Amino acid sequence: MSDGNFQCLGILQTLRDFHLPSVPYLQILIARVGLGLDYSRPHRRTTISIDGLDKLEGDEPMMIAMNHTDRFNYMPFMKELDRGGFCPLAPWVKGKYYQSPWLGRWLNWCACIPIPSRGFLLTLDWVHRMARKPAVEEYRQLRLLGDGEWSGGSLEPAVQEYLKKAPGHGPQGFATAFQSHFEGFSGQVVRINTEAMQRGYRPLVFPQGTRSRMLTRGFSGVVQMALHTGVRIVPVGVSGSNRLYPGNNPFSLGGHVHYSVGEPFDPREEGAPTDFFPLTISASRAHGQEFERLTGKLMERINCLLPPEYQYATDDSSRQLGADRFL
Repeated sequence: MSDGNFQCLGILQTLRDFHLPSVPYLQILIARVGLGLDYSRPHRRTTISIDGLDKLEGDEPMMIAMNHTDRFNYMPFMKELDRGGFCPLAPWVKGKYYQSPWLGRWLNWCACIPIPSRGFLLTLDWVHRMARKPAVEEYRQLRLLGDGEWSGGSLEPAVQEYLKKAPGHGPQGFATAFQSHFEGFSGQVVRINTEAMQRGYRPLVFPQGTRSRMLTRGFSGVVQMALHTGVRIVPVGVSGSNRLYPGNNPFSLGGHVHYSVGEPFDPREEGAPTDFFPLTISASRAHGQEFERLTGKLMERINCLLPPEYQYATDDSSRQLGADRFL
């Protein structure tokens, strides 16, 4: 297992071959038939209300940023957009779901966009070489090494062993090799999002990156992509969906879900940087503080669209720190 390439289980090739369907037929079928039948069941009827839907009228390319209360909280929204003749959604989906060719194909037909993160790719390569998942401290050191932010000190024994097997064969060489590797993924993700908006889709992003009833801080990917593609971001706050979908079951338990659509947010009007390529480590290093500032403004807009019980959590205790979320 000392090969010179990072292990990605074919995901980079999947991205290179990836194109959204010209018409999202499966998404339409799910919205009109699947959800139509599910939400009309007499004993588990599901009702939907949306404020501010007029802000999504027209065919202006946009991105949509929504809080992430549960696994399926975009589906009632998708159904209502289809019913009203609005542009279809193209939800960002974690790269781990594309490890299965069949699930990846299904998500493609549903017009979902794969987004492999740095942590996911590092974890894949670690498991490939070490035959186990990294412990929390091992993963923390692995991320610092991959981002080129390791400041020296004592590495965990397993991390030292991993570096001997991995590309670069040492902290500096590993950082250079991984960053070059990750830029290949970033380039394909940017291409897919650009192509999606050219085809009339609106990418849907959950900036929190993980599910939580109460809002938590966001990651800057949506801001970076919007700046690069020159589009506005529409914030959406959703409440009640976590009671419809409390677990992994895609069938609603019944109840009411409400969406509030806010005024579009244009990060270009906030003195944003322009000299970067999005979703790369070099962009985060050069403009990380600015990205965080703009993401904070976006998340505050989402927060204002939510009832108190869904607004900002007082801490980030729901955020997973280790590698388990990637496997």
